[in-house]
Amino acid sequence: MRDDSRWQRYWRYLSKQVGRDVDEELNFHVEMRARELEARGLSREAAMTEAGRRFGDQGRVKSQLERIEQRRGKRLTLGFFIEELFQDLRYAARGLLKRPGFSLMTASSLALGIAATTVVLSVVDSWLLRPLPVRDPGQLVVIGASNHASGSLVTHLISLPTVREIQARRDLFSDAAAVRLTMVGARRPEGQSGQPRLLFAVTGNYFPLLGVSAAVGRTLIPDDDLRRERVIVLSHRFWSAEWGADRAVIGKLLYLNTVPFTIIGVAPPEFNGTEQLIEPNGFIPSSVIELLDESAKGMSEQREQGGFQIIARRQVGQSLSAIRGALDVMSKQLQTAYPILGAGYRFQAFSAAQSRPTLETARATLAAVLIFGGLALPVLQADV
Repeated sequence: MRDDSRWQRYWRYLSKQVGRDVDEELNFHVEMRARELEARGLSREAAMTEAGRRFGDQGRVKSQLERIEQRRGKRLTLGFFIEELFQDLRYAARGLLKRPGFSLMTASSLALGIAATTVVLSVVDSWLLRPLPVRDPGQLVVIGASNHASGSLVTHLISLPTVREIQARRDLFSDAAAVRLTMVGARRPEGQSGQPRLLFAVTGNYFPLLGVSAAVGRTLIPDDDLRRERVIVLSHRFWSAEWGADRAVIGKLLYLNTVPFTIIGVAPPEFNGTEQLIEPNGFIPSSVIELLDESAKGMSEQREQGGFQIIARRQVGQSLSAIRGALDVMSKQLQTAYPILGAGYRFQAFSAAQSRPTLETARATLAAVLIFGGLALPVLQADV
């Protein structure tokens, strides 16, 4: 056989090269026997035939030799790997013991680098990459609006009458719900003063559209919004912190700005609404905001009373670009019909993934992913 390096030989034992080596070895032995017979007076052809006959069944011999070589090669390769590994470990241990200060600094630097990278990648995953824990999140579209007064930002500038017009576009959306942030003072009946709590005021189809069911009790439904029911669905964290995860909370009262609301359900623990950076304490029907805020009187009919954004589910076959085109036409029509909306009033639509962590940063989501990912790589390289 050829005189190869140790690694090359070990590799051949584990590869198809073994078969070629065995063929070479067998041919070598047959050739040597044929030359002996030629020396005794046989012709070349007769000598090769006789040498092959005397050697026996070459196929059987080749198969046996291949199995032997492969078993031997694997033993040698494993043994060599273990031997090299222990040598490297002993060398590394001796080096670390000789310079304990340097070893501690290196270990600390590596630990800090791994921790920082883990934090960065966790932020990217939870804020920018992980889909919402809802049904078919890839079909969701988040719609905001902007005007000249808001600059280039996409904000909560949609009113309830405009929400209803978008909900009517069944050619674009199978359903569309609206969300508005509201701050209230909340207290239990036995409490003396209300604590500020952040709530999501949502249209009654919000939970059905998302396909989110309650962990306890039930979620809001369209009838709650139509009838202006004073009901609230608690977030799972708020329920656990304030009521100790007591399931008997259903049916109890919670006062919001002195108005009694009945607790009808608790959201599942994995669902914290559709605003990535904002975790509400609960969800109430959008129509009851007028009961909690004097400035919101007549909100359900006033075009200038904005504050909502829309989360909608695309109709099958509708692309995001087609939806944007249709919304541009609607924007121009609304701006002409209702100048109070402001100059340059325009809908902005993004996929649910693009609108993270907030609607205002939607255009920078991809850049944020690249930036955060880029920050993690130098940290790892520096530690290595």
